[in-house]
Amino acid sequence: LGVAELVGGEWKAAPLPPLNPPGNWTSATLIETRTGEILVSTGLEMIARTAEGWVKQPPQIDASYGMALAADGAIFACIRLEPSRRAFARWSGGEWKRLSAGFSVPSGHLEDVAEAPDGSIWAVGHGLVTCWRRRSGEWTEFAGVGLPKLVDSEGAAWFLNPSAAADQPSHLARRHAGKWMMAEGPWIGLEQAPGGVVWGVKSKSLVRW
Repeated sequence: LGVAELVGGEWKAAPLPPLNPPGNWTSATLIETRTGEILVSTGLEMIARTAEGWVKQPPQIDASYGMALAADGAIFACIRLEPSRRAFARWSGGEWKRLSAGFSVPSGHLEDVAEAPDGSIWAVGHGLVTCWRRRSGEWTEFAGVGLPKLVDSEGAAWFLNPSAAADQPSHLARRHAGKWMMAEGPWIGLEQAPGGVVWGVKSKSLVRW
């Protein structure tokens, strides 16, 4: 089993790079992206046909049994968390990135993943039909904001990148209603009082919000 290309009116075996392990071709999926790239997944391996030929991607988390090409060009699959649990994920930057909470798969594997007209992604298996409404449930990564420390009385999330020493720069961040507030340090700590007041701790002073 493998991939064939139609060349000059004849089907010929595609010169795929060696797979290790060989792969489960019963769960293989082939899709063409909007940019004309061909992606072939065996579940544990992803191979891309680019202008340079067939290229194997770095080792992947188990995403067996189907990929879905959405109308907006995004590529989705269900990655394995545990033997009987999966989560929806998107292909981005050469890897699968988890986007949803985990869900139970009683049989241990899925049969297919597809997009509905409203943009939601569906997974189907033995005794399982589950839907992820991605328009309202997608994770967004915020890099460089520090460690999450607390949620205040207004529902704002606070993050702190503490100083390793009193004279080293640092910052804290607050996110509320889709907006960020950043404050430069050096900060040593961040605490919330019982009444809801948030205190930023410096080496020789306090700041109250």
